[in-house]
This record gives sequence, structure tokens and C-alpha cells, in this order.
Amino acid sequence: NTNVYGTHNLLRFATQVKARYIQASTSEVYGNLDKAADEDAEMCGVNPVNPRACYAESKRAAETLCKIYAQSHSDLDVWILRIFNVYGNRMTDTDGRVIPEFIKNTLRGDRCIINGYRSRCFMHSSDFCRVVEKIVTGSYNRDAVSETNLITINVGNPETHTLREVYEMIHDECEKVVAHPVEKRYTVDENNTTNDDPKFRMPGMSLFNLVFPNFRYRVDLRTGIHRTVRSFSNRS
Repeated sequence: NTNVYGTHNLLRFATQVKARYIQASTSEVYGNLDKAADEDAEMCGVNPVNPRACYAESKRAAETLCKIYAQSHSDLDVWILRIFNVYGNRMTDTDGRVIPEFIKNTLRGDRCIINGYRSRCFMHSSDFCRVVEKIVTGSYNRDAVSETNLITINVGNPETHTLREVYEMIHDECEKVVAHPVEKRYTVDENNTTNDDPKFRMPGMSLFNLVFPNFRYRVDLRTGIHRTVRSFSNRS
């Protein structure tokens, strides 16, 4: 409902107030790719009846709505941001995604379940917010794309890490926070996943680099995990 009805309502409102509209989409619209996901590349099919389909399919529907509104309203400036695993200090311990889940379990001494071979790219929320700020303030190279009022772009840090590597970083940072050795309590279970969960997800950044030619990532994964672990520890 949020992704479909909510998007429709916001697009309708944006046409009334002549707003710049930014759609928070997701890397999951690409389906299960075995290569970097490019904006213009052919997508794999998303299974419409798998356990996560309500998320991926409704995000796809939201992008379609953005396309329709951009075609129908030439004065509406629409951006679709396909976001790749943004994380940050203010995530809650009930979030359910891999970084807060690993941090919560490690600080509590609980066991983590690792899909060791799966890899992801992670972008710190502060870097993501800088991208949004550049769009809002017009600090980008619009000449890099064709003359259109719709830009679809990947937003993420293309540096890839396996989930095993992520766990090791989180474990090291948790030890620093509690100031004593922390037992590594984890199980590698390659089958602990939902159907059609991509094994590999990395953004193709060719268009992003043209639109934001001077953008530099300020927070690498280890630094971001350090900040996030500290935040979790302080709150608990």
C-alpha cells in the first residue's frame, strides 16, 4: 500500500505544487543478477509469489507510476533512486537487516547465522544523504543524461563484501566497545535464506559517475560499522 498508493498520492501532489520528486526505489527491482546491475541492462524476472515479492514487485510498480507521471507532466522533475543497502547509526535493533542484526546478536552474545557466500555492497547513510542533497540543490550534471524529466540511477557504494567479512568487522568493533574478548558465536548456513534472495548484488555506477562526477565516498564500511556499533552500544 505504501509503495503503490503512497507513491501515487505523492506524485499527484507533486504535480500540483511543481515539486522535484525523488522516489526511494531498491536494488531488488533487478531480480537475481550475477553481474553488476546497470540502469539500462535487461533485468531478471522477480518471482511474484515468493516471500519477499510484496516488496520488490510494489517497488517496480512505483517506478512504473513515476514513468507514467513523468511522461504525462513535462514540468515534473522525477528521480528514481535504486538504493543498494544503505545503513547507519540510527538503525534500530529490530530493523532485521544484516548489519543491525549482527550487531545486536554479537553485543548480546547470541549466535549469528551467516550466509557466507552471499555478497553485498553497503553505503553509509551520511553518503546517501549527500547524494539526495545534491539532487535537491541542483548540484549535478544534468547534461550527462538525455533531455528528459525522468532520471533513473543506482545509488550505492560499489565496494563488495561477503557477509562473512561483514560479521568479522562487526565482531572486531564489538570487542572494542565492550573492552573484553567476545566469543565468535556464528553458524555458516548457506541455505538460511528466502527463495530468490540474490547471491550477489552490486550497482553499476556508470550513469551515477556521469551525473555526479566529483562525488567521493567519505565513509568506508569498517568506519561505518564502527560508528554504528558505538551507536547501538550507547543506546543499550
